[in-house]
Amino acid sequence: MLAMALCLLLGHFARADDAADARAKELYENGADLYDEGRYDDAVAAWEEAYRLSNKALLLYNIANAEERAGRYRDALEHLNRYRAFATADERSILDRRISNLERRIQETGAEPAAPAPLVTATPVTTPDPAPEPAPVTTAATTTTTADPGPAARSGPPLATYVFGGVGVAGLAVGGVFGVGAITARGQAEGLCVLHEGTTLCPASAGEFIQKDRVDSLVADISLGVGAASLVTAVIFAFVDEPVGVAPLPGGGMVTFGGRF
Repeated sequence: MLAMALCLLLGHFARADDAADARAKELYENGADLYDEGRYDDAVAAWEEAYRLSNKALLLYNIANAEERAGRYRDALEHLNRYRAFATADERSILDRRISNLERRIQETGAEPAAPAPLVTATPVTTPDPAPEPAPVTTAATTTTTADPGPAARSGPPLATYVFGGVGVAGLAVGGVFGVGAITARGQAEGLCVLHEGTTLCPASAGEFIQKDRVDSLVADISLGVGAASLVTAVIFAFVDEPVGVAPLPGGGMVTFGGRF
């Protein structure tokens, strides 16, 4: 954001030849260095003097950025309102959202932090213990054992169905939570940025929202992909009548998967 603002302001200062504008340019550059060093109050002092000498309206926007970073929300609000008078029509709606965010932050100053959202965990799924096999029936002459009841008599889907189903539900839940977080962070970042003469200018405070949007979007995509794949696998196992096995082919190097729908 500062690099874009620097290009705009240096373009104005380059056309100025008198001592006042030259001094204003020097003060602006000093303020930019101080801002990068995290000395926001000193940057404000330099930019305020540069504005007094040059009357460049964009300096008001930079001053507001530094004051916001320093926690001086009321001063930042005042300078944003002053800059709004010089903004173009397409900038004002974005500025209005940022002004509203500052007003809300001023009201919330000193309030207790919001409680963290509860973690989303998957509900554990337990499978019933298999019924014990019937004991063989013996007689004096012969021993009789019960026959295999066959696929139709087996109870419930295999264990893999529950495992992959639980992973799928957890993946979709985590993906949904991070997806909402990414959308929220993206909206907060857009609310802080301003479109000036075809160029989007974002304060340093928008950086954390942009980074959160990227990280949450990546986690959401991975979680949703894993969740969807796991649910598909669970459905496949649910309809397999015989356990899926792996058997080597003669000659080695290849395997086949057996099962029956």
